[in-house]
Amino acid sequence: MNLILTPRLMSIAEDIKTSAESGKAGVICVSAGGDGDGVKVEVVYDIGTDHAFLPIWLVINDYCKRAAATDKKAGPLKKAAGNIAKYCVEDRVELLKGDGFDAVPEVEEGYYAVIAGVGGILLTGILERGAAKAKNAGTLALQPMNNVPYLRRWLVASGYEIVYEKLALESGRIYNLLFCKYTGNCEEYSDIEYITGKRFPGCSDEILRKYMAKLVRRFRREVSGILRIGE
Repeated sequence: MNLILTPRLMSIAEDIKTSAESGKAGVICVSAGGDGDGVKVEVVYDIGTDHAFLPIWLVINDYCKRAAATDKKAGPLKKAAGNIAKYCVEDRVELLKGDGFDAVPEVEEGYYAVIAGVGGILLTGILERGAAKAKNAGTLALQPMNNVPYLRRWLVASGYEIVYEKLALESGRIYNLLFCKYTGNCEEYSDIEYITGKRFPGCSDEILRKYMAKLVRRFRREVSGILRIGE
């Protein structure tokens, strides 16, 4: 039963591993224990999990000590429960029902939170409603499906640092992943940087070129539409 993550989720898993190996500030890590060396992330919350594949993969591969899969709907939680049982990780992946950060315990701090596969505007709403708990996260891994510039503006205005971004190529489409933490400071962004993003360490030149080409095509379509309206 080999579980393979999509490129988007794998990008997040890689950051979780790096967080432990580098001792990322704010993320609580613990000793790997057993025959393993080094450390691993203490806990990961997959908010709006759907199928729980990411939490399952993380504990199977020892990237975190424990994980929680949360969702507000019974259907996804039932699906997630079946997958958790299938991979025999009931002792390390917890199922929690709740809307957004409602499922995260009040006492949890320095945790790694994932919100993937939702629209950028919806994502800001989740962060706004769960502001106190979101600010306690050591890292927020966000994968918006759309409205990425809007999300960047909201994060910066709300005091979140966009530490860096990744691009994942999946089924011919490029997805943005933003890795953030709350600092209370507002980093300066130009109008162009809100559209394009600012930091993409380790991203290949090929994917960056495809990403920028996609943004140019979108800009041309928007300008063309404006010009037609003005005719």
